[in-house]
Amino acid sequence: MHHLVETVIAGSLAGLIVDITLFPLDTFKTWRQRKNNYSFFSRKKRNYLNANRLFYKNFCHCNYSLHSLYRGLAGMAVGSMPSFYETVHSIMHNNVHTRINKTFYKKESDPLKKSSNQPLNNQLKNYSESKFLVLYSATAACLGEFAACFVRVPTELVKQRTQAGQYRSSWEALSCILNGRSGEFYRSYTSIVVRDILFSTFQFPLWEILKQKMTKIYSSNNETIPSDALASRNKSWLSNTFTQSIISGSIAGGISAALTTPLDVVKTRIMLNETKYGWIKCIYRIVKEEGIHVLFKGIAFRVAWISLGGALFLGTYDGVRHLIHNLSN
Repeated sequence: MHHLVETVIAGSLAGLIVDITLFPLDTFKTWRQRKNNYSFFSRKKRNYLNANRLFYKNFCHCNYSLHSLYRGLAGMAVGSMPSFYETVHSIMHNNVHTRINKTFYKKESDPLKKSSNQPLNNQLKNYSESKFLVLYSATAACLGEFAACFVRVPTELVKQRTQAGQYRSSWEALSCILNGRSGEFYRSYTSIVVRDILFSTFQFPLWEILKQKMTKIYSSNNETIPSDALASRNKSWLSNTFTQSIISGSIAGGISAALTTPLDVVKTRIMLNETKYGWIKCIYRIVKEEGIHVLFKGIAFRVAWISLGGALFLGTYDGVRHLIHNLSN
């Protein structure tokens, strides 16, 4: 099967699974990041744990019932049914990754020359790979974000305004936004692009590095295993590719989510029309009026959501591509 088809199928399936499974965590995050933070958050209680205890204690007694956890899911599902965001991101990431690999790792055509220079070639390849790993992973991820945010931003706007209770349904939110001022669909586009570029700059290089480290650990452990046990162990690709992608994706996603939480708070405020400022001035106003700790509201939900999402998306993406490739061969 063609490489592009494998990428589209794997990216679409992985994105759809993440969106549907982890949507409630995203809803909790949106509620937590709102400016008013709901009436049951007392301003006198600055302690984060106390605030979260009040959140869970009063959740079932506030205006938001359990079905509200899935408000906005329809809008998100429409945007991610073909999972265009993840697909575009995956295509851009893989194309840039492949082109850079071809540029730096050209194959030798002369077999004699290849065999005579093999040790030197291997050393140069390992050096180049370690040197350019972060560079080409970050470049590919950033290009993917630029292209995919054209689809992600309108979907995110409808989803968040419905999650926050500003509209009763995604369709109502869509109708009101369309009847509003022009350009409303791309409100906070800049803040989302900046957030997602920084997120991908952290996440994908970390993912690549962690996978490499785990592969080295796995290979070094194989040296101490008897040949019979090693043969049976290598037959299971799940213990190699799939498991490594899940662990690496979860760790990389969680770290990246924590580091980019302030930009996510700003994005939420802008999308919900809770500020009239741009993203830079919005950060300044939040720090000045509410305190720097407010920039990290919802960090627990965001880290949990993206850690699990990173494990699901990257693990499923790698696993499905591997499975399709094996079946097609």
